[in-house]
Amino acid sequence: MLVLFAGTLGCAMRGIRQVAPETTALRDAALEKSRGPVLLLTDPSEETIKQFLFLVDASLINVENLRIVGIHHASDPLDTARSARLLEERQVTWFSLETVHCELPDDPFVFSPSCLAAFSELFERSDGIVFSGGPDLPAADYQEAQSLLTAPRSLERTRFELALAAALLGGKGWRDGRDALLESRPSYLVLGICLGMQELNVALGGTLHQDIPFEIYGLYTYEEVLAEPRAAHRRYRLGRTTGDLGRFARHRLATTPAWTSRGLPDLDEGSPRVLSAHHQAVEQLGSALEVLATSRDGAVVESLGHTRFRSVLGVQFHPEHEAIAKAALSRGGPSIDEASLAAHRKLWSWISGALIASAEARMGAVPTPTSTPTPAD
Repeated sequence: MLVLFAGTLGCAMRGIRQVAPETTALRDAALEKSRGPVLLLTDPSEETIKQFLFLVDASLINVENLRIVGIHHASDPLDTARSARLLEERQVTWFSLETVHCELPDDPFVFSPSCLAAFSELFERSDGIVFSGGPDLPAADYQEAQSLLTAPRSLERTRFELALAAALLGGKGWRDGRDALLESRPSYLVLGICLGMQELNVALGGTLHQDIPFEIYGLYTYEEVLAEPRAAHRRYRLGRTTGDLGRFARHRLATTPAWTSRGLPDLDEGSPRVLSAHHQAVEQLGSALEVLATSRDGAVVESLGHTRFRSVLGVQFHPEHEAIAKAALSRGGPSIDEASLAAHRKLWSWISGALIASAEARMGAVPTPTSTPTPAD
């Protein structure tokens, strides 16, 4: 069904001839039974798509008959032509692109009728979504004055994604007389990576620290950050020096009991490390969110979960970094130690399990889909 998803919303709005509803329903039901899980991916840039192709190639995302649909709003200037060329050159038929056409107000938490319909359509035809990484959010989205250290870009993108996150989770604006979309399928997977986790928090009424070194650690210069490794959640460069991971920094986490209770991998065993590239962080928690992991000193929130929807996971680090997949494929690249690779395998196994459980619920295989996915051994 979702191989044709890229044109569905736009065709309906332009009034293209429709098949009889009864015929469509029977055909679509048969089609869905014969296909596997559908994962939505925001910001389907060429680079983002490459990362997810790597994850599938390395079997880190291990889901039979998986289909991924890259989504973005029509107002977003993202160059999808490059993304389409990449998919065509690599002959990837299970990954498609969709432009969402709906009236998106300047305030992301005001919902037009066309976006109400579009968000419901996206949810009903998919089993999970990844809100991917990206630039800073405008501070106005969480009602704060904007620091000179905050550098928002892709405003059309973040406006769309904040609205979609609020619709899925019952966040700001959406709460007025409407149930969260996830109420009808609580097992639906929502994964927020870096910017994506911050979007989940802001969509639920939370706020952000606009610069970790300055606001949390009281540091003002690159030299001070280099002398205080706890403050470096991305790599800072002086002169022409660089590292094998570019702007990404390696560091360890401290997990809470809530992390373990969801079946997520033990990050203390063997002291695995994650890869980060951010300078902003969660400050005030959004509604119904809980902290699952922090930096080792407890100062920076590194993972969030939803207290009701157990397959909602935000991570401030980057488990999709191609270095992880290359290590799994033994293709060289930046060195990833065995403990870190094993932890990332288990994390992606948990994510894969959540996606499969959501697909089974959508296709009628699971009557009450509220269980927490369990990672593979």
